[in-house]
Amino acid sequence: MDALGCSQFAISSLRARFVRRGRDVVATIVDAPRSGTPKKILPEHEAFVIATACTDAPTGHAHWTLAALKDALLNAHVELKRVGHERIRQILMKNKLKPWREKNVVRSKTHSRVP
Repeated sequence: MDALGCSQFAISSLRARFVRRGRDVVATIVDAPRSGTPKKILPEHEAFVIATACTDAPTGHAHWTLAALKDALLNAHVELKRVGHERIRQILMKNKLKPWREKNVVRSKTHSRVP
């Protein structure tokens, strides 16, 4: 316990896991797969959101909104039942995309900034 800096409970549970996993050191150290809900948004869904955000905005809009990206994703991938705006925003932020900002702005010389 002193050498590893852990409690007696940690040592005893590690010893029990070692016995349960067939006295295999590697299997004892490596965590077993955890239960839980599998991810709903797969990498292919993220790729779709990124690719869509990089295209021209839908007709009648100046830029892609989170709601429009969400609707496009749900229409293209019918196996998804629902996805939140926050998840779409997280995908965009992770990839440093901001479709709501101005792109390729060309300013006229009459409105140029004074140095």
